Amino acid sequence: MQMTPKPWYRQPWLWFLLVPIMASVVVGTSFLVVSYVTFDGTVREDYRKEAKDIVAVTDKLDQAKVMQLSAEVLIDNKLGTLLVTTNQELPGKMVLEIVQPTDVHGDEQVALSTLGRGSYTANLPKPLSGKRYLILRPQSDEWRVQGTAYPPYDQPVTLIGESLY
Repeated sequence: MQMTPKPWYRQPWLWFLLVPIMASVVVGTSFLVVSYVTFDGTVREDYRKEAKDIVAVTDKLDQAKVMQLSAEVLIDNKLGTLLVTTNQELPGKMVLEIVQPTDVHGDEQVALSTLGRGSYTANLPKPLSGKRYLILRPQSDEWRVQGTAYPPYDQPVTLIGESLY
């Protein structure tokens, strides 16, 4: 009695070899789609590449240390206002960056209005929620001081010339 060979798609060894390949293509494609859809932006620090190493550039923070700058930020989430007080009177316009650490779409820049004697104020574009990095800098971006704000934002946040990370 002679047996007729099975068609190619009924061969178990073929499927034993093809299923892992097809599964890796499906999983790889799904990872690619998820990574593209959930892209969260770049890190908010200054970096440069030295040889094969990436080094944080702290020139602006160092400049703030040399100038002995510090600031305090009071956030009133109910009224939607900010009050920034610096330890010295600063010339020019100031900007407060409110950085959401996990999502670049939550970052905001607020132009501060001068009240005099190192005090500045601004209105929040929207109420804050979650951990935020606060970065105070002049519009010329010569220096910066920074700090971290945690909810419920009832304590003043101190900004200094040190790295957040």
